[in-house]
Amino acid sequence: MTTTHPRTTARTRILTAASLATGAALALGGCSASQAPEDAGSGVAFGASMEEYQAAFADIDPIHLVAQVDGAEGWLANVGRVAYLESLGEWSDGKLDIEIVYGSAIAGATDSDDALADGRMDIANAQLSYEPDIYPINNRLTDASFIGPGGLAGTLVSTAWMTEMIYSDPAYLEEVEAEGMMMLLPQHPMWATFVTPIACAGDEPRDDSASLSGAIVAATGTTKTAQVEALGATPASVGWLDQYEALQRGSIDCTASSMSALFSGLTEIVPQLVVDPEVRLGSGNPTLAVGLDVWESLPLVAQQLMFDRLDVYLATEITAGIDIVREVVQAAQEHGGTVVPLASDARSALRAANDELLEEQAERGADVDSFIDAADRWTGIVDDLGYDSDDDLIQFLADHETKDIDPQPYIDELFERVLLEHRPA
Repeated sequence: MTTTHPRTTARTRILTAASLATGAALALGGCSASQAPEDAGSGVAFGASMEEYQAAFADIDPIHLVAQVDGAEGWLANVGRVAYLESLGEWSDGKLDIEIVYGSAIAGATDSDDALADGRMDIANAQLSYEPDIYPINNRLTDASFIGPGGLAGTLVSTAWMTEMIYSDPAYLEEVEAEGMMMLLPQHPMWATFVTPIACAGDEPRDDSASLSGAIVAATGTTKTAQVEALGATPASVGWLDQYEALQRGSIDCTASSMSALFSGLTEIVPQLVVDPEVRLGSGNPTLAVGLDVWESLPLVAQQLMFDRLDVYLATEITAGIDIVREVVQAAQEHGGTVVPLASDARSALRAANDELLEEQAERGADVDSFIDAADRWTGIVDDLGYDSDDDLIQFLADHETKDIDPQPYIDELFERVLLEHRPA
């Protein structure tokens, strides 16, 4: 018999498989997602083999869950989530039966939280940054996402320090739980998501204040809007799905979107890329989330498997992100573009704007000092592991073949320092 979990009405908390790791995270709050229900059965130790996991699932009826993955089947930006979901089926010997739906077939970016809460789907990316009025606490981190080094490996720093902050304060998790979701992994680890170039049309990059002055730049969110204004450009609120047409019409000159957005085909129109290794733009980062009720109904061993196999998600996302950045850079060069850092005057202007944004966030109650301390600590860890967080983009790609980059040391550090404390037990 296959178990299909009950669906409740909107916002009544439907739990999904994705709640896995984040469920563990809620151990910090009054309602701990890392605590399985009383009749959840026995679990396995961290580090258990596939054979041990499959044996633990032997007496469990199949559990059907629906996962939505962005983009079309086979899209490079999907590979981490697909690999993760498939690993759950393999390690459970098919007992976690996960149906993967591609694109926005069930819900769009601004509706994914509702769809997770009302049971239309169980596992998906949730774009908390799209609804700052509903998720103001979590958006403190989004608004500070520029903290840390700007180089490509700075994404590893950002993923780690933001994940650490979320797990250190129950308020982040409780805010999401109140909307019927559980954060599985709070911060997206794909390098292409956190790297935000200023990508422009034309024959030359707009890397200094003079060339940026008057340029109309697509930028979403209060943080990125303020940063674009500080650089002397004029921000325009255009979502990345609408930017291709806007760029073709000439209604915008540039975009301040992630490498993932450029990977969708924008590079052929805006091949001139500016990415600074020292100072970075903000990013709107999705979190892997699940419906809350499903998580709480899962057997302990299922919760543990979903948590433990986040290593597959992290490893695949990290390497796929490098490939996406590499392909974007190659496409830009093929279309006559270059990749350069900010000129000194623009870098100074952006740094000053970032300092002002942090002061404003501190005035609104954000613990900015702890953000900076965590980012500094993880910068040291990432550098000690050999990922070179201070390299500029071109230097990093020149020095590191994707196949030679081993994400496992970073994953081990993230588990040991942050995640394992919240493993379901």
